[in-house]
Amino acid sequence: MAFIFYDTETTGTDTRFDQILQFAAIKTDENLEEIDRFEIRCRLLPHVIMSPGAMLVTGVSIEQATDPSLPTHYAMVRAIRAKMLEWSPAIFVGYNSLAFDEELLRQAQYQTLHNPYLTQREGNARADAMMLVKTVAQFEPDCLVIPSKANGRPNFKLDQLAPANGFDHSNAHDAMADVEAVIHLCRIIADSASAEWSNFIRFSQKAATEAFLLDGDPVLLSELYSFGGQKHFPIICVGVDREQSTKHLCFDLSHDPVAFAAMPDHALMACITGKPKPLRKVKINAAPTLRSIDDAPAWSLGGLSEAEIARRAAAVLADTSFLARLLDAYESSKIQYDEPEHVEQMIYGAFASTPDERLMDRFHAAPWPDRHLLLSQFTESRFALLGARIIYAESPALLPPELQESVRTHVRERLLFEGECKWGTIAKALAECDEHEPTATPLQAEMLRRYRCCCRLWPHRKSSFRMVDPQRSSDWPPAFSAFGSDHAGFSHIWTIMPLCGGRLRRAFTRSVPVDRSHNVGGGTAPAAMIGCAEASECIALPSRRSRRHGSQLLFGLVEHMGFDGTGGMQSCVQLIDGAGMLAICRPSGNREKNLIRAIGDRAILRVGRWHGDRGWAWPGADG
Repeated sequence: MAFIFYDTETTGTDTRFDQILQFAAIKTDENLEEIDRFEIRCRLLPHVIMSPGAMLVTGVSIEQATDPSLPTHYAMVRAIRAKMLEWSPAIFVGYNSLAFDEELLRQAQYQTLHNPYLTQREGNARADAMMLVKTVAQFEPDCLVIPSKANGRPNFKLDQLAPANGFDHSNAHDAMADVEAVIHLCRIIADSASAEWSNFIRFSQKAATEAFLLDGDPVLLSELYSFGGQKHFPIICVGVDREQSTKHLCFDLSHDPVAFAAMPDHALMACITGKPKPLRKVKINAAPTLRSIDDAPAWSLGGLSEAEIARRAAAVLADTSFLARLLDAYESSKIQYDEPEHVEQMIYGAFASTPDERLMDRFHAAPWPDRHLLLSQFTESRFALLGARIIYAESPALLPPELQESVRTHVRERLLFEGECKWGTIAKALAECDEHEPTATPLQAEMLRRYRCCCRLWPHRKSSFRMVDPQRSSDWPPAFSAFGSDHAGFSHIWTIMPLCGGRLRRAFTRSVPVDRSHNVGGGTAPAAMIGCAEASECIALPSRRSRRHGSQLLFGLVEHMGFDGTGGMQSCVQLIDGAGMLAICRPSGNREKNLIRAIGDRAILRVGRWHGDRGWAWPGADG
């Protein structure tokens, strides 16, 4: 069976509220020879704050995370799914992926109205290479070189482990480099610890794992812990969770069952939630680390002989009354959790109904201007909210005004929240900047400085940046329909953030008289774009007149930040300084240089040029 090795780089460590910024994957054959590779990045979602710590670890600056040339989060997820389905069936493998990367991948699919279980459907299976490495470190200690931490404990961090085993990992924390590092380690294990590699593949399969547990013989379960340790339990399967069929309940044969069988029900229930625990829970779809007792070394059996383990297993299975009481105690001891409050936390609620699944397919197939019409048809409100956020991130103007305002309020409440919460906020981000500042390198200090500047703008940000094809009228947001072809007459467009303040705003407003009633020179000028942020200023200048004449200027409030159209423009300049943002669209000329000087030496310049059928090209940022 083929393998899909994958990795993600993200905005933070919360698997519910952070997002993927980079996804990389390599497909190999069963011999770990590369067949194909895939990589994609996306820009930041409007409601997500990038953790400064994650920024410093990955090296992805805030300018890169908001790069308008990158796909939207929705477009990225669509591309990932298309490629992964093309590569299926396969075994999905990551490093610490079951606890982290897969949860982020599931969340990304759920939040973009897809079934989140891609790695477990279409004949796919999943496994975690970090679990394999930790198992090999104990059962085949000569296979890998395991570096140590300062406290002497083993260090299983990939950026330390891979170089210790001969991999040049100078580009650590880049998703593709991390994928290559994991494949390198797996090749070593497949060559030098073939039995462990075979078990790894075998128990990545849900059906094979279930059959192994239900065979009636005791087996050895190895559980891994975050500090690098591992514990081993001889177990025998005694039942299945009544609500989750993939969770099998196994008696821990490290304990003599006679003592538990003699307990009254209340004492037995107390043990289920306390210690000593008689039951171990094994998720058959989460690639557990299992082996037969015959293949387990004596040191892993906790001082028990194979004969004693077999005797205890037989005693457990023979006492049906005890088994019934044990399983009842387990079910009665389950914690009842409150209903999740936030849409991200609802991912593991009920499966989407068949009508909602069909509606999701229609949503993906519909033209962008029509998608909002489907939202009210979802039977679950969570899917309607997720759909509205998808549209908002593409272009708020595609939503009706009242829904647009609702999502805008949702975004601002997230960003500006100041109490205890799971998601990232501006207040948290600024505090985290302060924490990292004392130990930051000069390059990191500059990244943090620019990050703080962006935090001032974040509350006013209305959507991810998006550049559309100016040659295709179907790409224009609905708001442009009122202006007809007039937008083609505008070649100079400025949007000025309200936080710019000072000299940059004055450079335009002091020298140019502006009629705030939108009546310009006795007439009304058509708007050429949807501009910047709430309560910001938009100045559009017709190409036929000089900007020194105020009668040709239009002043007005605009709906959201970013470019949603450029008329017939052939190039675009984006400038970001320490106080705000200035955007200029023009076909030619040298006015960009004057504006750069007006902003100062701390400006960041990107010039994008229109290349006809090839669309917009954006070179990297220059200070």
